[in-house]
Amino acid sequence: MSDIHSIGKRSAFYLAGNILSSVILFFLLPLHTAFLSPGEYGSYDLALTYIYLTISVVFIDIHQVVLRFLVAAKGTTADEESVLCSSVPILAGSTILYIGVMFLLNSLISFPFFPFVLVFGLLNKAVDFYGSVARSRGKAVHFAVSGMLYAVVSLLLTLLFLVVFRMGIHALFIAGIGGFLVQIAFFERDVRFLGRFRRKKLDFSITRRMFSYAVPFCINVTAYWILNRYSRIAISKILSVADNGLYASAMGVAAIFTLIARNFLLSWQEAAYALDGERNDRQRYFSGAADTFINVLAGLFVIMLPVVWFLFPLLIGAAYRIAMFYIPLALVGVLFCSFDQFLASMYGNIFENKIVILSTVLGAVLCLLLIGPMVQRFGVNGASAAVSSGFALSAAIKGFFLGRKIGLKIKAVPAIIAIGCIALSCTAFFTGSPFMIAASAVVLPGVIAFMLRKRLSGLWRRISGRLNSGR
Repeated sequence: MSDIHSIGKRSAFYLAGNILSSVILFFLLPLHTAFLSPGEYGSYDLALTYIYLTISVVFIDIHQVVLRFLVAAKGTTADEESVLCSSVPILAGSTILYIGVMFLLNSLISFPFFPFVLVFGLLNKAVDFYGSVARSRGKAVHFAVSGMLYAVVSLLLTLLFLVVFRMGIHALFIAGIGGFLVQIAFFERDVRFLGRFRRKKLDFSITRRMFSYAVPFCINVTAYWILNRYSRIAISKILSVADNGLYASAMGVAAIFTLIARNFLLSWQEAAYALDGERNDRQRYFSGAADTFINVLAGLFVIMLPVVWFLFPLLIGAAYRIAMFYIPLALVGVLFCSFDQFLASMYGNIFENKIVILSTVLGAVLCLLLIGPMVQRFGVNGASAAVSSGFALSAAIKGFFLGRKIGLKIKAVPAIIAIGCIALSCTAFFTGSPFMIAASAVVLPGVIAFMLRKRLSGLWRRISGRLNSGR
């Protein structure tokens, strides 16, 4: 139970930072849709798709590997420095490979503003790496503040280059680069990765272990990219780049859900990696966390969807209004994605990646089989349905084998109620009735809160106790 409270404490830090970040990033979407056509926004989103594929594969998720090894180092300074210094050869080789692959892709695709596209991807991965180092040291506040800094700088630069100078999609890359640079400077001031690098601390045996652990994930990250980003390519080819712009605007709203759910996932991941104990300890701890996470996801969903229904038409450009009807299924896909990542983090505790790779690959295969026919039949919503199906299959496989390996048990009745609340929220949204949507915004969160009553009660007692002790 104390571990669950520890997750809650870290989640509170992440949430505090992401509330401001989410609000700022949400208000970037109206700027994008006001000053960019759906076609331009679709081109920008398509470029991001190729960037994320490239950095995910060539950097072999090194930031997650470093986080896992740093947590395993038990916090001793010497071991931490050895892990960090030993990751440099992988980082250097991946950087060279990334530059080569991006030049090759540019010769085939012709990215808009290629130099900025190239730098955007490098800095994005640098921020991931620094963030993992900060999290390994328990610096949740620094991690959250860095996200706020990125959001503020990105907003200011977007206002300058998109609104004032009317630079189109180039402005979005410049704003992102500016935000990343500020984040990196902030992290380096505290984490001092570059400042603490010592060649004598480089241990190639650790490098080889990290590389061996990470390489199989190339398959995993490619499959994950198919699940998470291939829909953009399918929509652009089967429908149009403009339709991808509409889909991207819906996913921009769904990204807020991702940010909030990520709070719990980040703090949970750190706790999961550090947990020791017997099989029964893992079973109890992981099962309780899984039940809580399902209810948290459902609660976020049934609160957010009605809010989006009322606010979306007020904030989005007229050319994007139809995208509102793409949001519910986009959110369902993000929900399944979040739960799939949550289950995947449990395998990090037992240094097991075969099932993670197998499940993600099978989910990606299902997505590829479904996405073409479903986009042709149902348009943009068909893409979201295919993505949801792929992530659902991946999560189901992970959950099944976790049951075999550590005895993971998810309570069926609360999970069914949570799924029912999500389905009812979507139904109310599609009716278009303000009364039905308002009623769902009151009743359904109440149902989720009732299922979380013990967790919420415990959290309230802890907060009250601290407030009273401070008087």
